[in-house]
Amino acid sequence: MFTKLNISIFQNSSLFLAFSIFLLLSCGDKSQPNSQPAETAAQPDVRLNDSSAILTRFNFEHFGSYDLSTWTLMPKVEQGDVVLEVMTYTKDGSKMDIKESAMGEGMYFLTYELTDPNGKVMKTRDLSFTTESDTESEKLPVTITETVRDYTVNPPKQFERIQKTDKLHRELKPLPTLATGAWVESIAEPNPYPEDNN
Repeated sequence: MFTKLNISIFQNSSLFLAFSIFLLLSCGDKSQPNSQPAETAAQPDVRLNDSSAILTRFNFEHFGSYDLSTWTLMPKVEQGDVVLEVMTYTKDGSKMDIKESAMGEGMYFLTYELTDPNGKVMKTRDLSFTTESDTESEKLPVTITETVRDYTVNPPKQFERIQKTDKLHRELKPLPTLATGAWVESIAEPNPYPEDNN
């Protein structure tokens, strides 16, 4: 038969045991690394300027999330007869090339290209503003096309979405950084610049 003292000891022991189990469960096994990082609030995009669609901090669908302010920016390069500006960022052996070109009022092209430390192209993302005819570059409508190619999977995948606009790219302030609409998924063609994989 339990006395009041025995009941009190039993209740306190049960409370102590429950509290101990709670502490053990809440601490977890600290010797194992977390497989999933804690969810953090999405960082806002950072734009280079209003006349460019270049973002230096972004989270592009199918391409990934990057903050290029933590990368090293190499000297800017201009290439070719048509003005093509290339910005190259490097980090831990990986490289992100951003290639931008504008032709006339209606044509604008932007490419992000991510390569691994071995120089292999992992992903590309193209954003283009084009018209129906190269010879009539100011003729509306303008087609905005966003294309992501992922070479990290086999077979490589391509994701593309398209929208129309009734303004030339130079009239759009700020210049859109993506297309809207539904993505269409397909198998990507091989990298058109195989020398980049050497």
